[in-house]
Amino acid sequence: MIPNKAHLRRGVLVHRDALPADAVEKIGEALAARLWAMPLWRQARLPAMYCSVRGEISTRRILEELFREGRAVALPRIEGCELRLHRVTDLAQLAPGRFGITEPLANTPPVAESEPDLILVPGVAFDRRGHRVGYGKGFYDRLLCHTNSPVIALAYGFQIVHHVPEEPHDRRMDYILTPNELIVCGQESEPAPTPPKHGHHT
Repeated sequence: MIPNKAHLRRGVLVHRDALPADAVEKIGEALAARLWAMPLWRQARLPAMYCSVRGEISTRRILEELFREGRAVALPRIEGCELRLHRVTDLAQLAPGRFGITEPLANTPPVAESEPDLILVPGVAFDRRGHRVGYGKGFYDRLLCHTNSPVIALAYGFQIVHHVPEEPHDRRMDYILTPNELIVCGQESEPAPTPPKHGHHT
């Protein structure tokens, strides 16, 4: 019997939320280096991403590196029942919002959903075809229906499951980056990109 999304969500979150905070940060730093080794990420003019919360793989280092390079990023802000993207260039433009998630301040410039040329999304579970289990609110389903840009998910290895039920409104991930591999969804996986040895982010 194929588990439904609610069952998958409960099972993975029990595992994820038990991870120690230092492990979450350490894995986040390792994945940040792997992400920066991807030409797709380095060449993005305006990437969109998210601020991690609870046991999600930490995105703190990714944000810090973007801002260190003077690059802008589109980050989501919960407005009503929707995620609205805002242009951010500094950590000072962020503050805790709904659900305890760090988000852009209301006065940061809005960004159209179609403007980012690459999008990082969170999730609870994924399969190798690129199907995703979110948190059940539908925020990212609604956001992703407005863009054709490549979508990358960051995930722990245990978040990759055999099968995620597909629904008509679902947008598949194009790539899933884990600590051990880069999954090109719908194809054979390949080893995760190796960070440069002498500094990074050229």
